[in-house]
Amino acid sequence: MSQSLQTLLHKSTDMNDEFKLTDERLIKQFQEGDRHAFDELVKRYKDRLHNFVCRYLNNQTLAEDVVQETMIKLYTHKHYYKPIAKFSTWIYTIAKNLALTELRKNKRKSIK
Repeated sequence: MSQSLQTLLHKSTDMNDEFKLTDERLIKQFQEGDRHAFDELVKRYKDRLHNFVCRYLNNQTLAEDVVQETMIKLYTHKHYYKPIAKFSTWIYTIAKNLALTELRKNKRKSIK
């Protein structure tokens, strides 16, 4: 195999490594300061979280706001994640709690 082909294959493997990283590895990298790991977590979860939150709120716009707030919490509270549970459980719990808070706020508004 020629040297340039070996180099190309090696670079191709390196580029695909980011797709092989687990969520837990990505959050660890983000906790260590890797901003790209945060971007990858957002890409992986934004649509799934949106669908999840929509089931609670039945409102696309509010769901988008809650997902955005979830991502802000992820960014600002990254060190609260501990690897005793799956990352997905942690992020979905944040989203669920924020959605439930939104429901309570809306319920109070409708009572007044």
